[in-house]
Amino acid sequence: RFWGNRTCSDDPLFLFESYTRTAQVLADTMAEAHMWAIDKPITATLIRDIIDGINAKFRELKNNGYIVDGTCWFSEEANDAETLKAGKLYIDYDYTPVPPLENLTLRQRITSRYLASLVTSVNSN
Repeated sequence: RFWGNRTCSDDPLFLFESYTRTAQVLADTMAEAHMWAIDKPITATLIRDIIDGINAKFRELKNNGYIVDGTCWFSEEANDAETLKAGKLYIDYDYTPVPPLENLTLRQRITSRYLASLVTSVNSN
């Protein structure tokens, strides 16, 4: 059980417990879900399958309200010929965790603008 939403981190990306837990769960989920790709030949099909799998998981997580959204992509810059030749593949993704409502402020105002409709409704009968 937790006491409050905040962590002790100075990093705004890990300000809330839910941000930290989301980051950890996503890292584990994505890694475990793509263990099947290890030792497969690096082909365009393999790369697209990994990206499609991660984007599908993001859609599921978004639809279930676990993240605001997320996207996965292949960076040509990170995956040059030397990198691929060495059997390494870098797949990038980003996401936005769902922030907790920590401070709700209801702003009340008194106005006279509704009096015009009151006068109109009295005169229309």
